[in-house]
Amino acid sequence: MSQELFDEPTNLFEKRISELFAAKPSTEFDSIMRLVTMIIADTAPSDDMVALYHLLPMEEFVKVVNLFDGRQVRFFARKDIQDALILALCFYHKEVEGLDWKDISQKVPFAISPISYGSKIKKLGKIIRMNMEEILRSGV
Repeated sequence: MSQELFDEPTNLFEKRISELFAAKPSTEFDSIMRLVTMIIADTAPSDDMVALYHLLPMEEFVKVVNLFDGRQVRFFARKDIQDALILALCFYHKEVEGLDWKDISQKVPFAISPISYGSKIKKLGKIIRMNMEEILRSGV
């Protein structure tokens, strides 16, 4: 049984590695991948990088590494993502459905401040308008 390291190689290196691994039996492939895991764990610049390596398939991990190529990256906090989801819900209910804050607070199962989210909705509305203007100007 053969294994492919990259389903869709994006460069010559990935193509050659994929071809090389495709010809190997799965036991040999697994052994080599265990070695790669040990090397990554030993040489990674942080434990976070090792966690990311374990979280993603190899192809996706390589895409992330290629995208950032040695640069440091600061990720969102969990709360930032939660706030973005709540803001999107509030924006949708307020601007698209036209609901008032009483109805929104019943639909969104989290404590929301109409004053805080009201100003965030206005800011998001400006961003959306700017993006739409850019899209319309560029003809896309």
